[in-house]
Amino acid sequence: LFDLTHSFYFSFFYGRPMNALRRHYGLPSLGHDLQHMYTDADLVLFSDVPELYGATTNPIDNGLFLGPIQWSPDIPLPDWWSQLDPDTPTIYVTLGSSGDSNLLRRLVESLRCTGLQLIVASAGAPGVSTGGNVFCADYLPGDAAAARSVLVVCNGGSPTSSQALAHGVPVL
Repeated sequence: LFDLTHSFYFSFFYGRPMNALRRHYGLPSLGHDLQHMYTDADLVLFSDVPELYGATTNPIDNGLFLGPIQWSPDIPLPDWWSQLDPDTPTIYVTLGSSGDSNLLRRLVESLRCTGLQLIVASAGAPGVSTGGNVFCADYLPGDAAAARSVLVVCNGGSPTSSQALAHGVPVL
């Protein structure tokens, strides 16, 4: 279904408003190609490495890869951090602030049975059951959480994925 509908979806939900904005400022339409729409600029900066795109150089004439932008919130570690067993492998789970809180609860419950430690950044999502091998805080310094983990389970956002990859930790 995606193959049949994505062109209409992107055109309607992204292309139409962007082209209306361009029209308002006297600029020509960009058509409905989402990649072209997002990269039509004097300079396009990509906060990734070219290899993630299968490229070895800049993808377009006006583009530049900056590499991953490493950022982690400057917040203290939670009180339970010192209770983590350094000899038990840890999985860092976060779906970010845009993740489905119901999915987060189900994900944590599914991973609980692995016997591995789970450190969860819930972004304020209610209902994550803690205790045993599950430790949860609303927010965590993601760089420290990724460094401590053997696997990062996230929504695929570039900040968390970059934190994990910078520490050589696989991302799911």
